[in-house]
Amino acid sequence: MAIKSIFFLIVFAATCGGAIFMPMIGVVGYVAHYHVAPEGAWWGQLIADLGIRYSLIIACCAIVGVVVRYSSLRYGNKLLTRQEWLIVAMGAVVWLSTIIGGSPAAAAFGGDDAPAIKFTKIVIFMLVLTHVVTTVERLSVLLWVFVVGVGYLGFQAYQAGASAFASATRLNTIGGPDFSEANGLAAYLASFSAASANLLNSSSVGARPCGLSGGKNRSESVSRHSASRRHLFCSICVSMFRSVGLTTS
Repeated sequence: MAIKSIFFLIVFAATCGGAIFMPMIGVVGYVAHYHVAPEGAWWGQLIADLGIRYSLIIACCAIVGVVVRYSSLRYGNKLLTRQEWLIVAMGAVVWLSTIIGGSPAAAAFGGDDAPAIKFTKIVIFMLVLTHVVTTVERLSVLLWVFVVGVGYLGFQAYQAGASAFASATRLNTIGGPDFSEANGLAAYLASFSAASANLLNSSSVGARPCGLSGGKNRSESVSRHSASRRHLFCSICVSMFRSVGLTTS
């Protein structure tokens, strides 16, 4: 087994274990795996042959971590905000339309999952994000993981040889299943280029739990917390739908 494969399996095990006690580790690991997708790399054939669904296991460990650390999560006084209920309702509409009109083949969307299943994954992961990424520092870490991932994909595209291009013009072999064809990769890189430039040019901001400072009383603190959580949710919605959502279009 290649050294890179061994290293990945060690990091994978550490990420799964750490996610149970620190869900943020699972969030970072899931996003990182989304970009690297070692199963499809030349050095990851043995990893793929093991038949393990690495991203699913990381996500499940993060969810278990949210349940285990539920009492210590600082997400406000509501389990779900209005915006979160709306995204859950949107997921229900997607499933209803699938039941009524049928589901298109998963292969038509460049992946292994049908659109309704993929959207459900996005909704679940977004809910994990809004309950775990609740400080400016954690949001910054998440965005930096995306930026590094975009840089990794860009470097792969830059280093790709002529054999990686379909019909000599389309780069269809970079990244994971969502980037299995050139349009998905282009949409993802384009959607995050502005966000990456903004993050690289922005000044560092100190960590501060959302809405937990500056309140004169409990009601004001709760109000600030709810507002901050809504802002975080909107930021995550924009990032996730522009990156993950566009790759299925």
